[in-house]
Amino acid sequence: MKEIKLKDGKMKLIIKFVSITFLMVIICSIGFSQSAYLADKYLDKAQSLQKQHKYNEAAQMYEKSAEAEKASPKPRLEDLSAGLIQAGNCYFQIGQYEKAIKNYEESLAIFRRLGREEYVAMNLNIIGGVYKAWGQYDKAVKNYEEVLAINRKLGREEYVAIDLNNIGGVYYTWEKYDKAIKNYEEALAINRKLGKEKYVAIDLNNIGEVYKAWGQYDKAIKNYEEALAIARNQEQEDKIATFLNNIGMVYGAWGQYDRAIKNYEEALAIFCKQGKEGSIATVLNNIGAVYKAWGQYDKAIKNFEEALAIDRRLGREGGVAIDLNNIGMVYGAWGQYDRAIKNYEEALAIFRKQGKEGSIATVLNNIGVVYDSWGQYDKAIKNYEEALAIDRRLGREGNVARDLNSIGMVYDSWG
Repeated sequence: MKEIKLKDGKMKLIIKFVSITFLMVIICSIGFSQSAYLADKYLDKAQSLQKQHKYNEAAQMYEKSAEAEKASPKPRLEDLSAGLIQAGNCYFQIGQYEKAIKNYEESLAIFRRLGREEYVAMNLNIIGGVYKAWGQYDKAVKNYEEVLAINRKLGREEYVAIDLNNIGGVYYTWEKYDKAIKNYEEALAINRKLGKEKYVAIDLNNIGEVYKAWGQYDKAIKNYEEALAIARNQEQEDKIATFLNNIGMVYGAWGQYDRAIKNYEEALAIFCKQGKEGSIATVLNNIGAVYKAWGQYDKAIKNFEEALAIDRRLGREGGVAIDLNNIGMVYGAWGQYDRAIKNYEEALAIFRKQGKEGSIATVLNNIGVVYDSWGQYDKAIKNYEEALAIDRRLGREGNVARDLNSIGMVYDSWG
């Protein structure tokens, strides 16, 4: 009897142990499924908000999704990284670069831990792009060069050319034109060697951009026309229109307004034939800019308003704001200050609604210019200082210098 009791006792003990273990598994599973469920729920909401261009709310919802994912006993790391990248993308859209970087770097850390070099390179590329937009060019170059080193090590020549292009793009924006040309030409040599004609054309286009900014218009035209010849040879209508548009920009900067208009109108005809309304609006804006520089303000307004009508029809709020800003600039130059202010304030309201701080600062600066020209110096100072506060907060040093210079000029005019 004792022996039976002992065995029975052991059996009860084993049953009890198994039951507790099973309960723990259930709890863990519930925890996992609950966290995953919440992560997916927040992710769906974030994607919906992003489609509505509600970038700030979308970013916060992506972050909530990431937090829920992290709370899971077994986080889905690739899903987590994707959510963090999307949060970063949303913050980037509204110019909140610090928050964008924070999310991208968290994603980068995950891929470093997983040893996924191709995704490490992707994240570094994105971070480099944010620093470039932020005007922190040294940090942008540092990240792009890290990507370049990875791709060189992996022997991915096509990607090496892309990295060199990205580095060239930073140096171009940084106005270090010799370094920009050096990187672009290295990329061009690789793409020529690989027989990638499409990318050869892009490299030539980029080199043309640098020479245009450098004021070496003959070299800019030479590179653009080489790119255009490749596009024509390959019958790439999109590229043909793009390169014609770029040639138009050089002639516009060169003061050869008739040639600029000729190239723009050729580009416009292609986009009209293709029904690409967004591109049509862009070229109309460029034509408007030429007429403004040419002092033909009525024609400038006509083209800008055509672009505005398209962007309104397409519901492209960002484009609408840019068009209104451009119209404001014409009226400002034309001395019709009340109309200039009206258009600027409409543009400003859109940018404020979108939370695009960099664009808000730009329009405030433009409003300041009008009030300065109008002799309303107190209002000019108010707008310039508002722009200055934003640019300081965003760490945009070049713009801070511009704002300070503008404020100084008003005080000088004010005596």
